[in-house]
Parts: sequence; C-alpha cells; structure tokens
Amino acid sequence: PGFEPIPEITAEATAFVMTIYFGITPTVYENHIFLDMHNMIYPMTVSPECSGVTVVALFIIAIFLIPGISLKHRFYSFLFIIPLYLANVLRIVSSVIVGDNTNIETLVWYHGTIGQLLIFLAMIVTFAIFLKTFGYFGKNEYVQAS
Repeated sequence: PGFEPIPEITAEATAFVMTIYFGITPTVYENHIFLDMHNMIYPMTVSPECSGVTVVALFIIAIFLIPGISLKHRFYSFLFIIPLYLANVLRIVSSVIVGDNTNIETLVWYHGTIGQLLIFLAMIVTFAIFLKTFGYFGKNEYVQAS
C-alpha cells in the first residue's frame, strides 16, 4: 500500500525543515521533493518505506506485544510517535545535507546505510524512554525469588 497521505506529509515536513538549511523551501509535489543542489535540480521521492510508517508501526507493535504494560500506558505510547516521526524527518534532511556537502551518490549511500541505522537507533532510544517514563525499564516480573 502507498500509505497515503503519510509520504506526502513527510515530504512537506522534510521540505519545511530543509528551509532552515537551504534558506528556501524546496518544491514539493505529492511525495516528491525537488532539490537545487550543485546547480542541478534533483528529484527525491519519499517512498512509503522512507515516510516513517515502518519505524512507527514497529514501535507501536512492540509496545502492544510486550506483556505487563498497562492498557493506559499502551495508549500513551502513541504520544511517542511524534518524536520518532520527527527523527525520521531529520534522517531524511541529514541525508540531503550530506549530499549537498559531497555528492548525490554519497547521499544515496548515507540514506540507505547510516540513515537506516540512525532511525532504528532513534526507535530503540524512544522505546527505552517510554519504558523509563512509565517505570518498566529494568523491571522483570518473570524473575522469581528463590
């Protein structure tokens, strides 16, 4: 599925944040961002996979699959989607900054390797913050005293 309108919203959010770096807002059409780099226009497509849907879904699935988390806290976990989604936008922006300071090939390499590692690290950190915030961090209810 295309997960519309998430890729389009991510493209708009990414272009908005890129305004801080470039000083002008890149042109956005649907889920495509047109970047003016190295005196050329480069189209960048925000695919459903890059829109943050996967990392947000994995985070929520993990929260709802872990036993012992109260239903109230499971619903509070949706609030943690916002910083996780913004981390994904920053991952895309950082790819563009790398490409602007090097070349397009490095942008693609960074986005597919380091960028992926960074977003999954952000997911793990967000998950740990969730556990810490609600008192589950370090809690092991399956350990029985001897």
